[in-house]
Amino acid sequence: MINTSEQCYEIFNCSTNYEAIGQLAGTAFTDAQECEAAMPILLNDIELTSVGELCSEHPVLYQIIGVFNGNLKIIRDKAIGPSIYSWDTSSSNVNNGNGINEWSQADIMKLLNPGYENNQDLDNNGDAIIANNSLWWNSESGNCYVGFNNETMSCDFSAAGLSDEAKNLIVDNLWYLGGIDYDTERESFAKEYYAYERRNNVIQNPSDGIIRTTKWTGKVGLPYPSDYGYATDLSVCTENLYDYDNSCIGNDWLKKTYYWTMTPASTLEENIFLVNHGSIFYWNSSVSDYDVYPVMYLKKDAVIESGTGTKDDPYIAG
Repeated sequence: MINTSEQCYEIFNCSTNYEAIGQLAGTAFTDAQECEAAMPILLNDIELTSVGELCSEHPVLYQIIGVFNGNLKIIRDKAIGPSIYSWDTSSSNVNNGNGINEWSQADIMKLLNPGYENNQDLDNNGDAIIANNSLWWNSESGNCYVGFNNETMSCDFSAAGLSDEAKNLIVDNLWYLGGIDYDTERESFAKEYYAYERRNNVIQNPSDGIIRTTKWTGKVGLPYPSDYGYATDLSVCTENLYDYDNSCIGNDWLKKTYYWTMTPASTLEENIFLVNHGSIFYWNSSVSDYDVYPVMYLKKDAVIESGTGTKDDPYIAG
């Protein structure tokens, strides 16, 4: 675990650690020059501009989505790492290696939540695969799923994972897993997406044999389509989520890079909805690689210890 900014600067120093940085980025640097040339791109993937910003001792920021059932719902301001993480993947004999769009057993769920430290999957030969083992929740390093057929790579959440203080503020919550029909329902407004997410419309009799659930209780999820829809200025945005124009996109504070939601397609076994560069809702195979922005609910007795709620003077909860 990275405990100080000095350790962080040491880890992300291309001159002395270019090979390890390459592993974190999913590539292979042969020298410090290659690492330094790629560093601006790697930092941009996690919405940073410098190693100094990455290694500063400022707290990790979260944005407030709203209050639901008395609990404050928040989303991490920065992605947890580069755009490399699959929502789910599978062996080649299950959905052609494209993964399964069932959140309760999804690989990304097991990366973000506690309780999966000893989880293992099996490849086509029945051999064990150790990956996504609550690594982000525990601020640890290991292997993460990043592609077809249970492909993995090394990943390190020592700097990007949760602190013990943050874990103590997070409560279990009921999350809704209702699916959406891309062909007939994508051109819908936020209030319609909100209703879709809470119904029981999931794929029936899937070929992979996995029963799709409509609810899940746990600590960490992902944003919903409706979260994105309600995050714009509805006094000027009059388009549905699929047809967002500049008046919608420019005023949406959840406009980020391509990122996963936790809402599945209701007509295919592997597809998940995602925000397509802050402009439209799209779907893609769960094995694809997009940004991950964890979402969670704070306990009701959490208090604001300091701050005014701005980015320069954020609330500090305790």
